[in-house]
Amino acid sequence: MTLEYIKNISTFIVFAAIVRFASEYLGSDYLILFLDKNLITILIALLAINTTTGSVVMTKLREITDKNGVNFSETIKNLKLSIFEQVFLIVIALVLLVLVHSPIFMALFTYSKSLVEILLIAVFIASLYNLYDTANSIFIILNNEDAH
Repeated sequence: MTLEYIKNISTFIVFAAIVRFASEYLGSDYLILFLDKNLITILIALLAINTTTGSVVMTKLREITDKNGVNFSETIKNLKLSIFEQVFLIVIALVLLVLVHSPIFMALFTYSKSLVEILLIAVFIASLYNLYDTANSIFIILNNEDAH
């Protein structure tokens, strides 16, 4: 599980760096301005969606457990972890947004701004991936229901 986390985080950061430098190359600061103004709101909305989706999935899992006696404790643990991850991403985003607006932090080293912006984009990407992962579980359950 830890290796999977490291792989995902690395992928999010690499993709975010590509997006950040592509935006810079194109002379566009749209994404950074958008995230600066909207990231926390988006993350809270994604948390609400994720929580609701997780509730639907857990209800379906309970029905399957009652009907077939299957143990979904690991799946439920992962759904809880997904919610925790989303809250953690909100906290990280808040810290990063404070840092990006701190002249003291920005003066620490040459690439402070670029690093924080890459991490902000990575947080956004990670949140979208988290939502995708949770939402995908609904389709897995529906496909298994159709098969039975």
